[in-house]
Amino acid sequence: MAKSRTQKERQEEITKLTNKMNEAIINYKKNPEDQIELLDYMTKFRNYSFHNQALIQSQYEGAQGVGSFKSFKEKGFYVRRGQKSIKVLAPVFGNYYLDNDLKSYKAVKYANKEAKEKIKTGEFKVEKLLDGYRLVNVFDVTQTNAKPEDYPTLYPNKPENYFFEGTNDDLKDIYNALESYADYKNIKIITAEFNSAAKGMYIPSSNEILLSERLSKKEKLATLTHELAHSEMHNNEKSKLKKTVFNSAPVREYQAQMSSYVVTNYLGLDTKENTERYINSWIKNSEIKLDDITNEDYISMLEEVKQVSLNMSDDISSRFISLKNERTAKNLQFLQNDDY
Repeated sequence: MAKSRTQKERQEEITKLTNKMNEAIINYKKNPEDQIELLDYMTKFRNYSFHNQALIQSQYEGAQGVGSFKSFKEKGFYVRRGQKSIKVLAPVFGNYYLDNDLKSYKAVKYANKEAKEKIKTGEFKVEKLLDGYRLVNVFDVTQTNAKPEDYPTLYPNKPENYFFEGTNDDLKDIYNALESYADYKNIKIITAEFNSAAKGMYIPSSNEILLSERLSKKEKLATLTHELAHSEMHNNEKSKLKKTVFNSAPVREYQAQMSSYVVTNYLGLDTKENTERYINSWIKNSEIKLDDITNEDYISMLEEVKQVSLNMSDDISSRFISLKNERTAKNLQFLQNDDY
């Protein structure tokens, strides 16, 4: 029988993994290729926090989709013998009550008789608060006996199952989905002639997006996604709540381009080369250097990118699927009514 680990040993392992994650984050700040890889992980592991995405990437390069031993077994697959687990951090919550007299939270399990009575009567409100984290073992799908053709069954929400395959109709549907999203957010899109090389611009004061009339279909799609990311992260209300460093133009552009990459990647449009070139240029030429931004602030920047990208991807992809299904139904009806 295996000896169970002590709390100290578990905490030491958590600390070791956290340090490894932080080292990876520092490397992301220096290498554009590593940053692109991190953005790819944001697309793949949408339900994991940025910290866990970084942990997965630092332990198992090229991961496709992770799950517990039990979850794979329930789906009819098994983890191959000898495979090393990937460690992620799961939050642990405890019951706490608000002591109205001391204006502080205390653990319910340590409440005295008087406090228990006040909890029972509702005078002291009980809430679930974060106690800490515990290590959880997961495995990547490539560590199981599943074959590539099984992946869509295991991960049905992966975009390659139903997204962009390169037709003009699909491009049009994606763009229309972006316009629908903008309309829902009360953002006006204006196509105009620019007296500069700029492709697009978001104007917070009027909540408008300007797009250059010179853009190709793909450029227009990628640029609109970039400007919509600005509208989510850098509107007037959001900007008021941000630290000064997050409101600088270089940081805003960096975040918007990263978000645009994640969303367009999810929709099936490859903008990797452009994004890598953009980030590389940003690192070399920006008056604000990533090395000057604390790891804590850098993580906050990426957390916002992750959350905005996730929300935008879900909403826009849903609109895209609806538009595509509607177009398919119309085409089918046309064929059925065809006399030939």
